[in-house]
Amino acid sequence: MKTRLTLVALLVITIALPLLLPNSAPSAVAQSPPLSPAGTPPGAGPIWGLPRGMPASGHDAQGGAWQSDPSGDRILHYSNRRWRSVPSPTRSYLHAVAMVSAAEGWAVGYGGVILHYSSGSWGSVLSLTGNTLYSVAMVSAAEGWAVGYGGVILHYSEGSWQSVASPTSNGLSSVAMVS
Repeated sequence: MKTRLTLVALLVITIALPLLLPNSAPSAVAQSPPLSPAGTPPGAGPIWGLPRGMPASGHDAQGGAWQSDPSGDRILHYSNRRWRSVPSPTRSYLHAVAMVSAAEGWAVGYGGVILHYSSGSWGSVLSLTGNTLYSVAMVSAAEGWAVGYGGVILHYSEGSWQSVASPTSNGLSSVAMVS
């Protein structure tokens, strides 16, 4: 019940906030500023040699950073003071990355694409929607949420993603969850 109330509160904030703030409606292409690697203050110098406008970004608990390439064909991982390219199983634009640990994470994007990172590589996961997913948040390795265009809400538990009834048909641009 607590998780459901938290989700409802976050959905209300996500839906209502753009209506209350002038010129704050989410753009068709949600972009997140890259996260700085451990020990590098945000905004200090260039963004680690990456081009501006990189779409999805995320970080893991060990201080690594993840960044998708706009072309969708690779995902970059910052670890041990260097970037390395990890092949992506999709060419779709990715909007969000959520890492559970350095060894496990999720990415979502255009056309309902869902990717799972485990065993050192990204793999495609069956999606229950063709709608673009804009945000993903993982409470733990066993539970997470994704939201997107048309009010789509997906819940990950017991090893699979399930559709959840949405209180809106408006696009949901972000989700954040706590345990």
